[in-house]
Amino acid sequence: MQFAGNFFDLIPPYALLAGVSTFLLFTLHGALYLSLKTEGEMLNKVQNAAKKIGVVTVLVVVVFAVMTFFETDLFASMVATIALLLCAVALILANVMLRSGKSGKAFVSSALTIVFLTASIFAGLFPRVMVSSLRPDWSLTIYNASSSPYTLKIMTIVALTLVPIVLAYQAWSYWVFRKRVTEKDLRY
Repeated sequence: MQFAGNFFDLIPPYALLAGVSTFLLFTLHGALYLSLKTEGEMLNKVQNAAKKIGVVTVLVVVVFAVMTFFETDLFASMVATIALLLCAVALILANVMLRSGKSGKAFVSSALTIVFLTASIFAGLFPRVMVSSLRPDWSLTIYNASSSPYTLKIMTIVALTLVPIVLAYQAWSYWVFRKRVTEKDLRY
């Protein structure tokens, strides 16, 4: 197999913008999580950083949504369009809640932003999983990418065994780290 193009053909502007917007969205989400887990001076620093990141995130995600409209056919799906609008509302709400000092609601809104963005992408792609840039009929779909019934049966057994263990560990981990971190906790 041979690639015909230059280095910049490997990373088109749309893919780069998708990466930057995803990075900013998860950075905002992480900052909002830290605002739930800190207090005092650390909380002020985290909230100030989150406010700055929030504004930049809104701007970049809006540019990404506009570019998505022109670069893809994701908006052909009504479900994808509605999910993307809900994503925008949740992102703006996260910023509003952060500025009003409601870190918990801002964190939930940020989580909903991620959920709605993911839902809009998958709803717009359905039934495709990966879109071919050469020919649309060469795209990878859920039908030609699915596993055999035997593999699905084995994976179901594995999932039914391991998912409860992972959930129990997550619950235990949350319980252990449920308190806010103070300046005193950072000293060794």
